[in-house]
Amino acid sequence: MLLLFLDTGIRANEALGLTSKDFDYEQKIIKIPATLAKNTIARILPLSKKTAKMIHTLIKENSIFEDTEYIFLFNYGGRIDPSWVRSRIKKYGEQAGIQNIRVSPHTFRHTFAKFYILNGGDAFTLQRILGHSTMNMVRKYIQMNGEDIKQQHNQYSPINHL
Repeated sequence: MLLLFLDTGIRANEALGLTSKDFDYEQKIIKIPATLAKNTIARILPLSKKTAKMIHTLIKENSIFEDTEYIFLFNYGGRIDPSWVRSRIKKYGEQAGIQNIRVSPHTFRHTFAKFYILNGGDAFTLQRILGHSTMNMVRKYIQMNGEDIKQQHNQYSPINHL
């Protein structure tokens, strides 16, 4: 699930509601149905090969549980609760020694957005991936610090490419 958070910026509630029908291994996409999306607008999330392979493996492992099609399950086959995900991620943050930063599923969403832009992705595509209706919300997700801005300038300055 953490890999999916970082690869797509998916919301925790969306991830927990996904079923095997929402995953297309060949196309390497996740389809977020309108019923799961926060803004009730369906969208498609592209996946990296690594994430698609991990989800495919998880679905195969989950096939022992005949009474559910959900992708993310507890070891005994029950659905995972969003509060459990939040508490586990918080615990992982504490174990990693992360301080003065909120460590939550939504932090992964912000991290995805920021690194998507820093790695050369465009803001309009990011807006579609995140499922935001306006660019104003995207701006909130991609707050850059001074070092980020300096690196971007050094990489993309027209003077450096003359």
